[in-house]
Amino acid sequence: MHPVLWAAVITGALSVAFWFSLFHHMAGPHRKLAWVAILGLPLSLVVNLGMKGPVYRGVASFAGISPEEALASAPVWFLAFRLLLSPLAEEAVKVAPVALPGLRRRLVGQGAALWLGVYLGAGFGLGEIGYVGWRLSASAALAEYPVWMFTGFLAERLAGTCAHGIMTGVLLVLAVKGRYGWIAGFLSAVGLHTLANLGALLAQVGVVTLGQAQIWFYGVFVLMLLLFLRFNRQSVAASPGPAQVVFRRPG
Repeated sequence: MHPVLWAAVITGALSVAFWFSLFHHMAGPHRKLAWVAILGLPLSLVVNLGMKGPVYRGVASFAGISPEEALASAPVWFLAFRLLLSPLAEEAVKVAPVALPGLRRRLVGQGAALWLGVYLGAGFGLGEIGYVGWRLSASAALAEYPVWMFTGFLAERLAGTCAHGIMTGVLLVLAVKGRYGWIAGFLSAVGLHTLANLGALLAQVGVVTLGQAQIWFYGVFVLMLLLFLRFNRQSVAASPGPAQVVFRRPG
């Protein structure tokens, strides 16, 4: 088997072992929503093959740009399109299962919204590990590298799995807050996603180095973690705690 596929298997196993164990500890009564991660697993393949790929190739063909060519000479509008394509498509697809009546009924309160989003997004992230590994396995050159040389892939996908969960969690938390919550939530998730992807695009056009792009991504990931912790504290504070008996009548 191609070494990058082995790396994908290891990365997926570590993501489940670490993130879902942490989520189980933090989610409290909402840990029963963990099963929805299964719904997110195939969505990366669906959005990449059924939406992003065809749209990107179509726009590139319209602009007379070869998708395989370097982006340094591409017009600014095309770079903006490339930057926004993944955030717009993926954030929409990740939250699509909430349209199911059974899930929509569970979208009550900030805590349920946060963890429903986290589990859906993390499931998407797990599926993305497999999709990216599958795409990279088409490279004969990468087949020459041992598994241990794919630590960069492991670290990025490990963080990406959690980041996808946080972005969808933010979307749904804002969605339940007001009349225009869905719009605010979607735009916020797209904004976070775009910010996370910006460094990679700048590296592709030669503005920053690959190392600088990685530092940028992990910096944005830390900001996402802080936002997630804030939302989780708010949801815990808003949830009614267990009833406490302060007085009992004798007899």
